[in-house]
Amino acid sequence: MKKSKFLKKSLAMLLALMLVVAMIPLSASAASINLDYIYVNDGPVQLGGTIGVKEASVTMNLTDSLPTGYELRVKDQTSTVNEVALTTEPEPFALAQYRNSDNKIELTLYRTVGNAKVVDDTYTITVNTVDKYTSTNLDPDGFVFDQKGVYSATVDNINGVVNVVLARNTKTDSIALDQNNLDATMKVSTLENATIKGETTAVVGADNGDSFTVYSEDGKNHRTFTVKATYLDAMSSLTITGTDVNDYTGTPVDTNYDDIADTITVTLPASAVVDGYGEIIANPTLAVSYEAEGHNNTVEIGTTNESPNGALNNVPADTDVKNGESVTFTGLGSGTSSLNYVLVTRLPVTGGATQYYKLVVQLEKSSSTTVVGAIVNRTIADVDNDARTIVANLPNAEITDGVNENVTLWLAKGATASINNTPLAKSG
Repeated sequence: MKKSKFLKKSLAMLLALMLVVAMIPLSASAASINLDYIYVNDGPVQLGGTIGVKEASVTMNLTDSLPTGYELRVKDQTSTVNEVALTTEPEPFALAQYRNSDNKIELTLYRTVGNAKVVDDTYTITVNTVDKYTSTNLDPDGFVFDQKGVYSATVDNINGVVNVVLARNTKTDSIALDQNNLDATMKVSTLENATIKGETTAVVGADNGDSFTVYSEDGKNHRTFTVKATYLDAMSSLTITGTDVNDYTGTPVDTNYDDIADTITVTLPASAVVDGYGEIIANPTLAVSYEAEGHNNTVEIGTTNESPNGALNNVPADTDVKNGESVTFTGLGSGTSSLNYVLVTRLPVTGGATQYYKLVVQLEKSSSTTVVGAIVNRTIADVDNDARTIVANLPNAEITDGVNENVTLWLAKGATASINNTPLAKSG
């Protein structure tokens, strides 16, 4: 009996303990979010870190939005209750109001649990008043599109990286990559009078792996930034408008499986290169339009020839094809134009990055196997394409056992014929 009572009391105590644990707020046991930096005067400052400023106020904002239910608030040192929640937009904070006697700005991270806000973590940033700035940050908006080969640049002041999008660069007469010889450059600016090569705005190398050093105004701090590059192709499509006023578009594709688009093929029907009488034009002049990347670019279309010694030589039909401008496609009426390359130069248009594409402009190959007409010896034959028969009623005088007859066929454009697997000779 005593044992039973003891067991009941033990179970009751265990259940009571479990209820107490269940009632503890989630915030007391949950892990804090990973909050390392905020922006102060547009530059990242690590929470717990120190910054030197000249002004009587600073701007502060979050580097990114916080998860739902979280707020980071700045304590007002002139009040026991007032706090200001930070957002991703810079807000001014007067040091006299928000900096304590130890030169620290105090911040509290709150989490909403039910209808209550509970403290998740606390932080400080030391803000010292100085004669010269101590930071080594780049201006996130300081990139300028006036140098070579760079589409865009994004500054990561936290990790000391500038992420750039570079123009793909090839040889001017082949699809062979020539990225190492691009010598890309960009213009960047610093914050708070920091310098690069002694200047607050400087031209620096922008090829993948290039680096440069930023020095603080007081000369006591410096940091090296590294360039990390991705690449953007010059052209996304090329369109030719036929004489039928329809558009025929080709997009660059990768033909040698190196993950870089290198060839543009535009295929037109024969009806797109005919004159007013329905006759195919040998060298049609057709309007060209395209979608090209870059703030400035020139598009050249022409023929690349190979000399006996293997050297390549570009012969442009037009060195600066504007959107909607007409180009003469030599030889297209016979099946394929002799114009076999597109060369795009951009960023800038003179001396900038170049990308060469192989160009194939061709007429659509017919799939028809129609026999238009036939003559056996000198007799016109009856052709039934559905039944796949050719019947010729020859005079008895023309029929000789063991002697082959002369057969002439007229076929659909591009089609060929054979008898007993022996190809018939073409004529005319």
